Amino acid sequence: MYKISEFSNITQLSIKALRYYDEEGLLVPSQRNEQQHRLYSDKDYETARRIIMLREFHFSIQEMKDVLQNCENDEDICYYLQEKMALIKKNILEEKACMKVMESYLKERNFTKQANALYQIQEEICEKIQYAAIPFQGSYDKIKTYVQRLYKELKGNTKGAIFQMYFEEAYDEMMASRLCVDLKKEIKTVPNDFFIGQIQARQVLSLYHIGSYETLHIGYKALLDYAQEHHLHLQLPYWQHYEKGPGIVLKGNPDKYVTKIVVPYERG
Repeated sequence: MYKISEFSNITQLSIKALRYYDEEGLLVPSQRNEQQHRLYSDKDYETARRIIMLREFHFSIQEMKDVLQNCENDEDICYYLQEKMALIKKNILEEKACMKVMESYLKERNFTKQANALYQIQEEICEKIQYAAIPFQGSYDKIKTYVQRLYKELKGNTKGAIFQMYFEEAYDEMMASRLCVDLKKEIKTVPNDFFIGQIQARQVLSLYHIGSYETLHIGYKALLDYAQEHHLHLQLPYWQHYEKGPGIVLKGNPDKYVTKIVVPYERG
């Protein structure tokens, strides 16, 4: 048997750590003498070695308890190490996602400060637009499949940038919309799920937003603030032209995407 000072030397665990592990039930000494001094055995030494290994692998106290209570040999420990690796990988992905959100926040905060200087809001007349459209519901990164189908079905009878038209004021992550493209000439036959429509000539507010789609809401705020300041009533539907964005395969630099936001209005 080893006294606590001797056991500390051969395990390289401090006396303070040994007392703490005893209190936590991780490494309880096999015996105590008449003075209640801790005495450790060779079996305790093997437990200590496992604790040192688990501590190096960043196991928490509770995780160590789970391992030590259920492991009979080193082969059993391997299963716990594999599970711990899976948890670490999961945590890394979650931390990276969190960092991405924080980076977006910092970028957006900086962008918001400059927004008033960057945006040039125009009051203009939108000429009549004849368009073909396909219903779309989902996030921006799902658009490309629908865009490919639009161009394939219309076979060169298109002009200008793809634009997305919305018919609801309130935002929803899965809000319904239409993906549209201007037509060079009228057509009568389209697939059943396509729309052929017109936007009549009308007064609109517009601005060019340069940046990722995740920051488009800043442009909409600028338009809304302008409308309130000039006593204008914004109308539906509104739309956004994707003047420059991701390619079919490669996304490019989101900070250089160019989106024209267009919102009809009436004077109050």
